[in-house]
Amino acid sequence: MNCYRHNETVAVGICKNCFKAMCADCCEDVGNGLACKETCVKEVIEWNEMTERGKRIYGIRGKSLLPSANVTIFGLFALGLWGFGIYVYQKRGYIDYPDYLLFGMGVIFAIAALITYWRNKKIGITC
Repeated sequence: MNCYRHNETVAVGICKNCFKAMCADCCEDVGNGLACKETCVKEVIEWNEMTERGKRIYGIRGKSLLPSANVTIFGLFALGLWGFGIYVYQKRGYIDYPDYLLFGMGVIFAIAALITYWRNKKIGITC
């Protein structure tokens, strides 16, 4: 494959923005890819920056000791529903009738937290 500007010169890479073949004179290394010197350098640098920001936002880079936010929220809902169920059960004074709806909803949220934790761990998301 030859350079798109210099038809007689062998290409050394492809521009990350416009996907044209380039020779060593026409390309510039921008760290994470090659770009056309005059036209695509700014776009490729911006594209690399957006990719890195996305990785930081979604927690793909690096490991976090904390679970993701949605796992935490589901877990807090489960604990809150169980706690409120116990509170209502004790305040009502009935020994033989716990509030099954609150406990059941707590179980559903706990299962949702576990499934979300497992899926996020499998995908690698820690946000």
